[in-house]
Amino acid sequence: MALGTGGILASASPASAAGDGFGLHIVDRNEADPRMWYYRFSTDAIGWNPGVNVLLPDDYHTGGRTYPVLYLLHGGGTDQDFITFDRAGIRDWTAGKPVIVVMPDGGHAGWYSNPVSSNTGARNWETFHINQLLPWIDANFRTYAECDGRAVAGFSMGGFGALKYAAKYYGHFASVSAHSGPASLRRDSGLVAHWANASSAALDLGGGTVYGIPLWDEARVSADNPVERVESYRNKRIFLVAGTSPDPVNWFDTVNENQVLAGQREFRARLGDAGIPHEWYEEPGGHMIRDHMVRRDLDGIIARLRKAWRGRTRTHDHGLPSPHGLARRTGRTGSGSSLHPDHDKPPRHPASSRGLLACPAIGGRPVKPRLPVGLNRSLVREVIPERDGWRASSTTDRRGLATDDYRVCPVINGELTF
Repeated sequence: MALGTGGILASASPASAAGDGFGLHIVDRNEADPRMWYYRFSTDAIGWNPGVNVLLPDDYHTGGRTYPVLYLLHGGGTDQDFITFDRAGIRDWTAGKPVIVVMPDGGHAGWYSNPVSSNTGARNWETFHINQLLPWIDANFRTYAECDGRAVAGFSMGGFGALKYAAKYYGHFASVSAHSGPASLRRDSGLVAHWANASSAALDLGGGTVYGIPLWDEARVSADNPVERVESYRNKRIFLVAGTSPDPVNWFDTVNENQVLAGQREFRARLGDAGIPHEWYEEPGGHMIRDHMVRRDLDGIIARLRKAWRGRTRTHDHGLPSPHGLARRTGRTGSGSSLHPDHDKPPRHPASSRGLLACPAIGGRPVKPRLPVGLNRSLVREVIPERDGWRASSTTDRRGLATDDYRVCPVINGELTF
């Protein structure tokens, strides 16, 4: 079964499993494999037809369950694309695991951004991924279309993209992972930002750049820079991996991973200063995908996100991650995660863990909460209490899809939180 664009559950046959929508027109597809489904799209956001692999759980076609989704982003280079993780072994790593994995093209050096300039036509990867692909996936597959139903992870350039998307679009992803992904654009005189400009100019943009030359678009750099967006990681699961011993005779490997390691250490220090839990590993070796770390990460992602469930798809995106289920530990190895960024900003302080509304108690009984700002009140049937929080029950979402409940306030340790 798959969710058609009209919001009706339909048979997942190759002819009807997925359709056009959200600015995407399918120009090529292959749904013959029971798990790995491939699509290629025409879109105004990209000047060529980007591809996407969607890896389904083993029981997707028989179990009827709704699943959490991992968006897995590839690294940079002429040998990197949406097939990178299939080559690396993602089918084996996810065998038997209840999660959908979406692996999109991101350009040879797209940097998961809408560039300041391009001489090769549209290369708006951020628009493609966030405005088009993400809602297309939710409309065509049985997913939890909400923050607690999504994770984003990546390797190298994709690790940076994951960190960027998780912060800039705070209400979209509850877990973020960077495998050898840079976390600091400005350190060492802006080495990573300069590399993003140089690589994108050479490989993707025909001399155009992601951040602008000779002067950067400073606001854009700051908006994308993980170390400047620390508060935007609060209440998320964060998983970081960096290598400690790159190949000394390989200049690229050495410079790349040394910069990754230094940037992640800077990022971790800022997270620690802010009291934000995070899981990190420093591993032997250089700039590479470590399959044992990806496997460990997958288990943590599945533990953090909503569990696969047989029933109606919950399609409302409540906008903020739930604070429950966070991994409050620090991991070590050896000795010892239209564009409207920030429309759903993180809470300003830990006490406002949901950042949506207040739910006070009077006489020991919780008071029915106000509806969150932005929820279409005309669609709401009633607000009801449940064991894990208040829910506003509605019949349809903004796109007219059948929906279930809209979580508005959780209960933690038996107390209503706000």
